[in-house]
Amino acid sequence: MRVAYGQGVPKARDPGRIARKLGAQIRGLRLEADVTQEELAWGCGLNKGFMSQIETGKRIPSVMVLIALARELKVPVARFFADL
Repeated sequence: MRVAYGQGVPKARDPGRIARKLGAQIRGLRLEADVTQEELAWGCGLNKGFMSQIETGKRIPSVMVLIALARELKVPVARFFADL
């Protein structure tokens, strides 16, 4: 059975949609953990403004930032991608 290229993969043409969904996932996990943006940012060595931009989908975090966020939120990194 052949699978068409890109089937089941988010369209690369819309990185903004992916960034917004990723940000929303991170925000939801932060709220579940009852942590403020400032507290999470500080724990990851980031500033609050950058954290806000990640959560609103204006910035896409690097792999290293995702690892730091996962550690602070005590979740596996894969959790950020659950609903993309």
